[in-house]
Amino acid sequence: ACVGAGIGYAVHSLLTIIASASVSKLPLMSYLVASFRPLLPCIPMFLGVYELGHLLAAYGVPPLVSLIVQIAVGGIIYVTFAFVFVSASSRELLRVGMSALRRR
Repeated sequence: ACVGAGIGYAVHSLLTIIASASVSKLPLMSYLVASFRPLLPCIPMFLGVYELGHLLAAYGVPPLVSLIVQIAVGGIIYVTFAFVFVSASSRELLRVGMSALRRR
């Protein structure tokens, strides 16, 4: 069921990008690249968390502790690779976040 929902979401997103590109007259490939670039850090995050899960299981780490460690490490990997693959967007997000914190 989860795979079906993921596939449905991916197809819907792709069709929405195609429709938006045709209505706005933006070049489709440029739009697709810009839309999918933030997903690039997910690749090393998945690989790291997947291998970490196997490593923790091999050492008999309890499932709840393993989950917490995997979430933390996954976040660290994603943020690190976001600055590698989409550095301009990452820096802009950081700038906007810091600006919002200063206004508080």
